[in-house]
Amino acid sequence: MFKAIFWAHKKEGQAPEEFSRYWLEVHAPLAREKLQGLRRYEINLVEGGPGRAGFPNGVAELYFDTKQAFIAAFATPEGKEVVDDILRFTGQSGTVFVGETTIV
Repeated sequence: MFKAIFWAHKKEGQAPEEFSRYWLEVHAPLAREKLQGLRRYEINLVEGGPGRAGFPNGVAELYFDTKQAFIAAFATPEGKEVVDDILRFTGQSGTVFVGETTIV
């Protein structure tokens, strides 16, 4: 299984509730429908805490069978539609590929 981590900051002046609502109710269903080969999609929204400057408002985990499947999914017109939608509700975002080690 291949995993990519996506992080996002809300747009300047955007209410945290609007950011969360859009991600969960609009973007997530779009990604689920359009990304071919998506096996699992988890969204982790920041709900408070001490916080610090620059910390994202949310982090998502996207699972595909392989890195090639991830790349192929985002290379399609549907994948580009998903990327375009990310720009509608985020101010800054990014993706990293990770290796996962389970401790417990």
